[in-house]
Amino acid sequence: MADDSHGFSDPESRVGRDGKTYDLGYKAHLAVDADSDMPVAVVVASANENEKKHAPELLDKVAQVIDGFKIVVGDSQYSSSNVRACIVEQGAESVIPYPSNHRRGEEVLRVDRFFRTSGSAVERRVYEVGRASVERVNSRLEFVGLECLKLRGLGNVMVHVLLCILVVLLVAVAAVRLDRAWKVRSLASFWW
Repeated sequence: MADDSHGFSDPESRVGRDGKTYDLGYKAHLAVDADSDMPVAVVVASANENEKKHAPELLDKVAQVIDGFKIVVGDSQYSSSNVRACIVEQGAESVIPYPSNHRRGEEVLRVDRFFRTSGSAVERRVYEVGRASVERVNSRLEFVGLECLKLRGLGNVMVHVLLCILVVLLVAVAAVRLDRAWKVRSLASFWW
């Protein structure tokens, strides 16, 4: 019987969750600065690898770029005591929703399947702002070709992801240098 958990033409790719379905490929685990809506760090891995596995490496990369970040927002996939401990080691506070089966009866941040948040008003607001920032960056990365992945091999995929991030950052630099700071997030205005 054939093993269909990885690709025949790309042995490094794996089958992983993609929303409500499954997909063969890779995942880019992205850290974003919510104030500027700019990507800060990335870890690329096979699609079957859990987000929690790459959180410490991603936090270390963020610490190299941003000195003294105070808050880390993540979705419920990052909810674990190990990830929260890594965040505390960096001197930051975690704003990560707990799954419904953890810390029952306590007033903690939670997100239901319809993306409604519950918990303290401050945590809900920080979570909503942080998640929206990540989604905007993901959208811009898709706009510059992150969705059009035609490469094989983890190294090639990493180069592709980094080139997409580089385009987003270069647009921001060009906007600032052209004295159009209001266009740092506007990829369409630099599309020729």
